[in-house]
Amino acid sequence: METNRTRKTLITSLLTIALATGVGAYGTFAYFSDSGESVDNIFTSGTLDLKLDGQNDVGAIVTHSNFAPGDVVNGSLVLSNEGSISSYDGDDHTVVLDMNATLDAISSEGGATDMPTYLEVTTLTYDGDDLLPMIPDDSGNGYVDLADLANNPIEGLDDPGQAGKVLEIEIGFHTSGGNDLQGDSVDATFAFTLQQQ
Repeated sequence: METNRTRKTLITSLLTIALATGVGAYGTFAYFSDSGESVDNIFTSGTLDLKLDGQNDVGAIVTHSNFAPGDVVNGSLVLSNEGSISSYDGDDHTVVLDMNATLDAISSEGGATDMPTYLEVTTLTYDGDDLLPMIPDDSGNGYVDLADLANNPIEGLDDPGQAGKVLEIEIGFHTSGGNDLQGDSVDATFAFTLQQQ
């Protein structure tokens, strides 16, 4: 009896092993197959490349070394975007130009001077558009001056594109400037920034 039971258990175990082996072996068979892959999915970033008169940086566009009340000086600058991302590339990009001014104003004695408030910005245009209405008269002197421009950056101008757009500026030494301004100086830096929005 014990032998029959052992024999049955042994046969059952062998059948279970054979069945498991057969199912496992059957699972390794495969029918025809084919595969493919997509390669070279490369992402390269575009560029913004602001040029000022075709260069990265330029010297002065308006300067006067012997400025006196009543004098006027003017200059212009061609700004262009020679990068691959622009408002005109057909990819629905929006690129804008910002402008700000920083001033280093020094009196003849070496201290600070209020000379920037006497340097009237009589003309400031970009691509023919007048930018002066964008600048409030913070100085309260009745005209837009260099101090006002330095305190109020101009933002959101149109992308100049590869064709470029011209910025024109004219600065006059206001006739209300008095003797206390003799020998004073103002060093203005105009900075321009392209930004994608």
